[in-house]
Amino acid sequence: MFVCSWALALILIVCSWALALILIVCSWALALILIVCSWALALILIVCSWALALILIVCSWALALILIVCSWALALIPNIVRVKKNYDSNCL
Repeated sequence: MFVCSWALALILIVCSWALALILIVCSWALALILIVCSWALALILIVCSWALALILIVCSWALALILIVCSWALALIPNIVRVKKNYDSNCL
């Protein structure tokens, strides 16, 4: 009986140490996986935010140029109409 209890105690100690090591290794592996995934997600978010910022900058510049061209065109319309009226009145 004494030998069996020592054997069981040794088996329990060895098993508990093995389980503890397995848990430590798994927790480290999970921690590393989470760190890598979080870094990857952070990089993806950074790249996407930079891409969106560049898209917004390009679109705002394009809209500004369109507004400038349209305002120039609208400013020229009265001059074109005035020249056409002068031309029509001179032709008659």
